[in-house]
Amino acid sequence: MKQLRAFVGHSFDDQDQQLVRSFQDYFDSLKGTIDFEWDHAKRAEPRELCKKVKAKMEGKNLFIGIFTKKDFRIAPDKLEASEAPEKKCLSDDDLTWVPSNWIIQESGYALGKDMDVIFAVENGVDLQTGLQGDIEYVPFERSNLGPCYTKINEMLGSLAKEARTSTSEQVVRPSTDTKEEEEEEKVREPKEEKIEQEKERKSFPKRFRSLRKTILEDKDLARAKKIVEEAIEWDKGREDSDAFWRTWFHFLKTEAGYSDALQEFEDFAKGRDNDPYPTSMLGSLYKNFEHYLKAAEKFLLASQGTKEKNDKIEYISQASECYALDGNFEKAYNVLENEFQNDNLDRSNTQKLLYGGLAKIAKLEKNDNLFVSFSEKALNLIPTDHQIRFSLAYHYDLKVARKISKSLSGAYGIRVLWYHAC
Repeated sequence: MKQLRAFVGHSFDDQDQQLVRSFQDYFDSLKGTIDFEWDHAKRAEPRELCKKVKAKMEGKNLFIGIFTKKDFRIAPDKLEASEAPEKKCLSDDDLTWVPSNWIIQESGYALGKDMDVIFAVENGVDLQTGLQGDIEYVPFERSNLGPCYTKINEMLGSLAKEARTSTSEQVVRPSTDTKEEEEEEKVREPKEEKIEQEKERKSFPKRFRSLRKTILEDKDLARAKKIVEEAIEWDKGREDSDAFWRTWFHFLKTEAGYSDALQEFEDFAKGRDNDPYPTSMLGSLYKNFEHYLKAAEKFLLASQGTKEKNDKIEYISQASECYALDGNFEKAYNVLENEFQNDNLDRSNTQKLLYGGLAKIAKLEKNDNLFVSFSEKALNLIPTDHQIRFSLAYHYDLKVARKISKSLSGAYGIRVLWYHAC
């Protein structure tokens, strides 16, 4: 009997279908490598924790939650009273993404049953609401799920090892007639090994945090290099282990402000143009430094190096945005429009990403008509994309406010515009 029996909680929104399928394919690939099986609900239920889901979770010893962006909510401490007591003012920065309440309820049920939990959390999602306790989670970006899979591999491997140890104690225990022999068998595994297993389970985020702190805060590059070499050796089962850890070393060193860091990063990435990870990370640095043309070049190289369709569109969208930030809107539109010639486009998701990218360029260009057209086209493809819907609704509201303010005079008209903008 398999030892890791997992229930996977996830979103049922259309915009998340491809992401969830990617996770499901990944979980299926693990079945032959470790003692692992998994199940999930086939569709979302409108009732809280329906009996069907509870039944599926019975007999499971692991809950894997995939927390994706669902709704915008306002942090209570971000609300500020305006001069008018009935008004409240907030900006985009005061809003935060939260996951589906359904996934939070499933997670709470799993925690209440004392199941092991693994939380995969999309970057930007706030988990502070609804879940208590010091729970370690695995962050992920939709455009690059590799690091997330690697971390989950480590956590599952550690859990499987613990499960096998526990099972072997029960199955191969020789028959004994004395209580003393039974008690001796129960404590046979050394306490030090149990401690080491727990350390291994939490090793990935600790190594990364240690590397970040050592470079950005301690400014100890010698120690940072040692951490990188140890991490590569520890992570050697992963195909891109060397590129991943060395890329982050150079990225963090550049962020820390070392004078030679950017040149070293460029030299490191130069021989890895076909590797989208260091190439795209270097592009992100160029973008932060406002070297937009260099950034666009790197993102386009990264798009050529990846085999993942959505990753390719993401990198191309980044390149397009960089051209727009540099003022070359014609080039920005062209690099995205060229992708529509691809016959392999997935209507439900990839085209939505392209139209979303075009809408972003139109917004930077301050072309209201194109922004609305591209945004509405993206919503027609995936109506549940809350981020695009919110951005479009905010645009409509602000546009109406501007028309109202023009018909009014003086400070009152300015105040109307200000209230709507907030």
